[in-house]
Amino acid sequence: MRGRRTRVVVATFVVLGLIGSLAIGLVAGTGGGGRVEVPSSGPWAVLVGPEHPTVASCTDDPAVERVSVPDGQEGGALAVVLYADAARPDLDRVLACLLRDPGDAQVQVVQVSRGVQG
Repeated sequence: MRGRRTRVVVATFVVLGLIGSLAIGLVAGTGGGGRVEVPSSGPWAVLVGPEHPTVASCTDDPAVERVSVPDGQEGGALAVVLYADAARPDLDRVLACLLRDPGDAQVQVVQVSRGVQG
């Protein structure tokens, strides 16, 4: 039961981060594979716009814990959440995959609070 509750809390924080981050990202995002700023320490989540053409092929990476979709936001933004113990090379590998062919999708990295990361 605790694991499910933790996931719900993490998903809630990720959704809140998505809303704010994607709003900012629409103004200053990467669309087309530009440079992405990365918080200096994790745990991390990579936020991608719903129009990302190849996100599914990048989520098989062993550093990816899950992909979260905000409740009731079908067709909305996605959060590719890395495991809490993922290292910077893990993030770089996942991010490189997501930036390989982002189409018009926004790609942004955010730090997930250690207190809520599963």
